[in-house]
Amino acid sequence: ARASVFTIDMSSPTTTIAAPNKPYYKDLSTLSGGSSDPNTYASGVKGVDISIHDGAKYWNGTTWVTGSETYIAASTPTTTTWQYEINTSTWTDSVTYYIKTKSYDVATNTQTVSTAYQFICDRSSPTAYTTNPPDGTTGLEQLPTISGTCGDTNPGQINSVYIYVKCLTGDAGLVGKYWGKHGDETWEWGTVEDIWTSTSTPGLPTWTWASNVAWQSTMEQYEIAVKPIDKAGNGDYQVDICTFTIGPPAPVSSITNLQLNKYYSSLINIAGTTVNTTPSPGWQGVGIKRLSNEIQ
Repeated sequence: ARASVFTIDMSSPTTTIAAPNKPYYKDLSTLSGGSSDPNTYASGVKGVDISIHDGAKYWNGTTWVTGSETYIAASTPTTTTWQYEINTSTWTDSVTYYIKTKSYDVATNTQTVSTAYQFICDRSSPTAYTTNPPDGTTGLEQLPTISGTCGDTNPGQINSVYIYVKCLTGDAGLVGKYWGKHGDETWEWGTVEDIWTSTSTPGLPTWTWASNVAWQSTMEQYEIAVKPIDKAGNGDYQVDICTFTIGPPAPVSSITNLQLNKYYSSLINIAGTTVNTTPSPGWQGVGIKRLSNEIQ
């Protein structure tokens, strides 16, 4: 007698999607993921099919077509992975794409519920501008916060905004240097140009940064550049630049031994106080102007 040995496999294989794996892309040339047939006595994954839908049409491997849901074969480099190569020109800016995958095994069981993921193609560059300080501002005495606006073309979304601060005038050892965290992670002036400091964007469409810049002790000119990056990675070169001057507060003097509109029969001296004379003692002087020739 002859005996035949066979295995019954009635369970379906599964798939996972590894790429796309984020909500926004500007380019995506390879869709990929995993596949498995993990059940007891499983016959093993034989292939994976993929559906790409733009909300109106399906990709058939060559062009977009209307009609019923279309699946095309993905390649399976190993028994546990799949991938599908696609020209990036297939994607259109601002369109949402819906990806589905399903696998089938050697016993012809097919995945019953497709694995799904969706993403938006975004190729539009975001914008960001500095509003505080305004471009061209002179004579600033303090700047605790640097802030501005930012935005992106719908449906794109801002992910982060970066700035750098560059010294333009003053101490020869600082001119041309950038404020930021350099090699040892210490905040200081350094020569590395691509020092971009991350800002906070709690209230889009605005951004803000609590400044910790060590401004010089004299009134000098600086430059701020702002660079936005959206969730698809657009915006590397969208840079807005503003210049301004900032320095120590102007000296303020006051007279302490005279009262306004009070008559004095004699005056031996005039005394007072002066503040904000750093970094040097500065100079103090008194001017007296005669307002009347009348003698009472």
